[in-house]
Amino acid sequence: MLRFKEGKQCVRNVPNWETQFMNLIHNRNCPPLVRLVTIVAYYEASRDPDAHSKSRAQPHAELSPDVFDDAKNCLRDILAAHKHRDGPRVVALLRPLTKHQMLRERILTQDVLETLVNLLDVIVTQPGGNFGQAMDGLNCLLQCEDTRPILIEKLGENPPNSNVSRLSRILEVNNPHLLTAALRMVLTLARIPQARAVCSVVKPRFRELAGKDERLVGLLAVEILLALYDPNDQEQQLNIRDARVRANLAGALVRLTPERHDSGDEPGRGVDPGQLILRRLFGLDAPELNEQQRTLIGELKKAVQKGDARERIAATMTLLKLCETATIRTYLTQINLLDVFIGQLRRKESALLAAYALVTCMTHHSDMKESIKDNEDLPNNIVGMLRLDYFDDAVGPVEGFQIFGDFMQHVDLREKIRNYNITEVLNSKLGKGKPKEIRTSLISLEIFRAFEPDGPWTSDLVKRSLEYLGNSAWKAQKAGVTILSALAQTEHGVAAIKPRIYEIIEMLLPEGYLPIQPSPPQPTPATQTSPSEGQTQPAATTSQAAVARSPTLLDAPPKPPSWMLGPACALRILAQNEMLRKHTRDTMQYGSLKHLYLSGTLIDETDTSPWRVKTPNRGDVINMLDKMIKAVDEELSEEGLMSIGDAVLPHIEHWDRLVTMVSHRAVGAITILPALLGVSTLAILAVIVIPPIYVSALVYGFLKQVRARYLDTRILERLRNGATHIIPHRETRPSSHEGESASGGHDGDGPSGGHGDEGPSDGHDSESSQGVEMTHAEGSGDPQGTTSATSQE
Repeated sequence: MLRFKEGKQCVRNVPNWETQFMNLIHNRNCPPLVRLVTIVAYYEASRDPDAHSKSRAQPHAELSPDVFDDAKNCLRDILAAHKHRDGPRVVALLRPLTKHQMLRERILTQDVLETLVNLLDVIVTQPGGNFGQAMDGLNCLLQCEDTRPILIEKLGENPPNSNVSRLSRILEVNNPHLLTAALRMVLTLARIPQARAVCSVVKPRFRELAGKDERLVGLLAVEILLALYDPNDQEQQLNIRDARVRANLAGALVRLTPERHDSGDEPGRGVDPGQLILRRLFGLDAPELNEQQRTLIGELKKAVQKGDARERIAATMTLLKLCETATIRTYLTQINLLDVFIGQLRRKESALLAAYALVTCMTHHSDMKESIKDNEDLPNNIVGMLRLDYFDDAVGPVEGFQIFGDFMQHVDLREKIRNYNITEVLNSKLGKGKPKEIRTSLISLEIFRAFEPDGPWTSDLVKRSLEYLGNSAWKAQKAGVTILSALAQTEHGVAAIKPRIYEIIEMLLPEGYLPIQPSPPQPTPATQTSPSEGQTQPAATTSQAAVARSPTLLDAPPKPPSWMLGPACALRILAQNEMLRKHTRDTMQYGSLKHLYLSGTLIDETDTSPWRVKTPNRGDVINMLDKMIKAVDEELSEEGLMSIGDAVLPHIEHWDRLVTMVSHRAVGAITILPALLGVSTLAILAVIVIPPIYVSALVYGFLKQVRARYLDTRILERLRNGATHIIPHRETRPSSHEGESASGGHDGDGPSGGHGDEGPSDGHDSESSQGVEMTHAEGSGDPQGTTSATSQE
């Protein structure tokens, strides 16, 4: 809480806050850890919350030496315990302890730091939750000049029973989260001149990590190598041929700003050598690029064309950074980098990033602006991006349509885009009725109007929507309804639709019908309810003069009722806007339309074929006209109807009518066929019903026979497989066959021999038993069994 300005101010607003802190600090009955935390909190709260973050606390009351000694002993004892339950809390206190010189001098003494290093040896062997806090505290200690020397020395030494340094053991962790925390500490260490020798020992590990793309591991490793850069050590330099190393190097260039190379106002932060090496590596300060720098820039160009997403983003942002230097910008123009960006506009995964790069170059570099505007492929590619919704994304904090708006700021480019029939693109997207497509079109329309308020964009879209409504096909009419519903959400759309409302109404009126002066809206009486789908419309109540002047052309073929649904649906949607509703009600055409509808002469009796289940029928048109008139007359309030897209369209599917038609056709065939053939209805029914029943019986009998054969085969196989169990059982009673033979001879000498009449007690010696035995003997291949059965017979 005290790390933030608001937290400090909250504590300082408590009455007698200093006295309460001092009472806790000097209370011997409090646990030592509580007193230690209170000391740190007291120093943190003593800092003026409105002062600069680097100002140090100036407590109003000095603490006695014994208080600091107790706090130091508490800290050392908990650190020495290694697995103390308060160990994480004490490690977390290292950050605030390093902020105050008095606390560093009196508590963070050499023996405490040595104890911390011993604890670090234990934490490294079993990295866990304390590892990140330990690295964070170590990072803070390395930024302080009075605690830095002993830590540098200890990190370069080998711990007991180890042949590598402590720094090497810290970097052996593989968890990306823990490794990121360790590299942040090492980066601070690498920027200290006295620690270069300690860090140089683990350069191979840094080169290995420089090719990682997990979190910030590779990026931090690259920054460490830049800080340790040695032009004489060619073996340990960055491998710019590696795409991942190059991507991390590009990220380092974007992160390190030119102002950071001489910032030495923070503790432990002197001259940043990595910034100077990075600028030298890319040639930011060179009057002319050398071969190595040109090779690096060439690799970045290849990454923009063929690299993966991460490498392409890093390479693009690096090249934009390099464009800030005139020498490099001239070289990039010579190698046709702008053409590469324009070509990337055709690829979904790179289009918006390339558009951002082109807009940045046009905005900040006038020498590149003309080259970009004169490219013949640029307008077509921008229109293609708009058609494919590539602007519905963002590059970091920059929205895609903001990039499109930046393109439209240039008059010449805007004129070229208009020549590519941009209005037809917007019309097609609005007509699809999808929310994403409509959003893209409306935003693009607003961008066009921002630069040309009197442009023909909106009026052209309204004109196109009326053409859709004039089509008799419902599929085309749906596009007109969705376009009008979307435009009605904007003020300029309402202004463009209002003068053309009468045209939509006239689409519903019979040809040659003269408008009737409208009357004030009256509630529809009960005797003038709208005709339903199954009702016959009442006779016309119009005057003879009106009927004479307003017939439809008799010679023209009757139109299907579906052609009226689109205009009626459009008027219903537009009636949700108060201005358009009032204007519709005041037109003479609407009065005539309402008069014809209520009189029952507006809709013909012709209906849509039941086979066309997704085409509006007469009932759909009657229902929509009824809702439209009630909406215009404000008799029906439909909250939430004024949405956009295909959500405003009625759902047309008439499968029930198809089923009804099929059933009626079947009944009709059964009824009419007997009269045509001169036979009774029962005979026809018998001819229709009996053959399926007879065929079903035959199929059932055949399947029953097949199943019986299958079961017999299974039984025989089981009997054969069981021979080895039956034969030994029969051999245990050798005298039974003799008794059977004797009893059989007493009855007579027939061909059956031993198969005479037997009583119930001789069931084991039946014919089936002999057959089974013979079968078992044959199945087992035993010649003795065969001989025995033959002799018995």
